[in-house]
Amino acid sequence: MADCSGANRIHSPIEDMCIEVMTTQINWYKADSTCKNRGGRLVVASSKGKFNFFKTTLQGSAVWSTNWIGLSVEPVANGIFIWSDGTRATYTNWMPGEGRSSTEFCVEMVRSHDFKWNDNPCWALLRFICEYTPNIV
Repeated sequence: MADCSGANRIHSPIEDMCIEVMTTQINWYKADSTCKNRGGRLVVASSKGKFNFFKTTLQGSAVWSTNWIGLSVEPVANGIFIWSDGTRATYTNWMPGEGRSSTEFCVEMVRSHDFKWNDNPCWALLRFICEYTPNIV
C-alpha cells in the first residue's frame, strides 16, 4: 500500500497511490526534484483512469489551479514527451493546439480548461502535484 501519511495526501485504492498538491510555486525542474526528495515523483497521468482520478479528486480542492505534472520533452528523445517514471506518453489530454511547441518543454494541467494539458516553458513558476506509490524507489 502507498504511504499516504501526511495531511495533504489523498489516497486512491484503485491505483494504490496517493497524490499531494504542493502549494509552493516553483519551476518544473525544482518541482521534479522536490517530489523525488519527498519519496515520490511528479504525477504520472499515463492513462485515462489515472487522469480521471486526478480530475475527480482535485475538482473540489481549494489549492488547485494550474499545476505541473510529470510530463516533459526529453531532448535526447527528439521531442517525444516522457513521463517522470521514464515511460513514453501514450495517453495525452492536450488543450486544442497544444503539445507541439518548439520552445515549451514541460506540461501543466489547467483547471480552467477542464484539466486539459498545456505545454509551458519549464522555468515558469507553478504549483505541482507529487505522486507516491509502492513502486517508487
